[in-house]
Amino acid sequence: MPKKKKSKKSKKASGPEIRTTQTIINERAKMYCPRMGDKYNTTMRVEEILEDVAYKTLEKCAQKRSEQVSLSGMRLNYVPDMLEISRELSILVDVNLSRNQLFNGIEVFEVLAQLRQLRKLNLSDNCLNGVLPPEAGEMLNIEVLHLDNNQLISLPSSIKHWTKLKVLTIGDNSITSLPKEVAEWPALQYINAKHNKLKELPEGCFRSWPQLERLYLSGNQLTEISDDIGYCQRLTEADFSNNMIEIIPTALSMCSALVLLHLGANKISNLPTELFCMLTNLRELQLYKNKLTQLPPEIGNLILLKRLSLSSNNLRTLPEEIGACTALRELYINNNAKFAMLPGTAGHLRKLQELSMRKCPALKQLPATTQDMAALRELDVRAPKKQVCKIPPEVAELLKNQHCIIRGGVVKKAKGKKAK
Repeated sequence: MPKKKKSKKSKKASGPEIRTTQTIINERAKMYCPRMGDKYNTTMRVEEILEDVAYKTLEKCAQKRSEQVSLSGMRLNYVPDMLEISRELSILVDVNLSRNQLFNGIEVFEVLAQLRQLRKLNLSDNCLNGVLPPEAGEMLNIEVLHLDNNQLISLPSSIKHWTKLKVLTIGDNSITSLPKEVAEWPALQYINAKHNKLKELPEGCFRSWPQLERLYLSGNQLTEISDDIGYCQRLTEADFSNNMIEIIPTALSMCSALVLLHLGANKISNLPTELFCMLTNLRELQLYKNKLTQLPPEIGNLILLKRLSLSSNNLRTLPEEIGACTALRELYINNNAKFAMLPGTAGHLRKLQELSMRKCPALKQLPATTQDMAALRELDVRAPKKQVCKIPPEVAELLKNQHCIIRGGVVKKAKGKKAK
């Protein structure tokens, strides 16, 4: 078996000692602070040990002819030349290099591109920066690629060769745009590009992703959702939260398989009624922190909905049809300054476990039907200053008997009795 490739360390030369940068740093550290010098030595020793562990792991993998190897968290700043260690490593299918200190993308992908069978690669939590090098496109069989939490700003056009790509995660980078070549990924099922600087997506990309099931684009600078989203009819989860979107296209209603839809923290003032007519498989709908003044009565079609967040909007009330959402477990209406009335039909929400209407100063009372919420375990009607929401005493009594925690509000005085 070939010997371990030596890392880039200084070699001893005959004659006068060659003073390396590391030696000088170490000597200066000891001069100013002996303990700092000791810590530096310890750190260097740990890195050498982890490097040895990495090589031993690869050698063991070669002996067992394993198709997967994990070198995660070994502080590597380069990728060992695997085929130089052993030709047996050419069968690797799954390589995990996450949580290291890899920064030279060209060197990284020159080594990895030699693994012709490679289908799954994890490079998250490293120091890859700038533009992903063109060499990355040479991974012709890649299906799952994780590049989260690096310092990337864009992807090269060579990614058009990733025609078998199914999963891509590039979250927590500084990517400003995606190249048009992303349309060459017909097998894509999952993409996570949250917390970047995307302002738009390439035209027609959704049309090229008919297999897409999960889409995460939160924390970007998107201003719109393309009408092409309607071509993603297998989409089950979509997160567009924390962007600058103002208009939701009617075409989104064509994604009838959606189970989770996050539109929170945008600038939406209106929602097409078609969404509530067609997206009847929704289990979770997040609409918090927008500019909504009302919900359409068609919301009653969401009979499978379990979680609904309407906090931080401009709502005054909810439509009577909300009572048809009988699967609801959680309902959040917090921080709607003008919200004044919960409709009596809310009593039909007998599976509701948490009802939160905190910071709604215009809410003066609860409907008597609140007592019909047999599963309610937490009711929050706290006002920002003085408590103004009156709770009928019989409602308060029933809720306490079913072990419901009531936060805020005042219990209405019963006639002829003193309120406790």
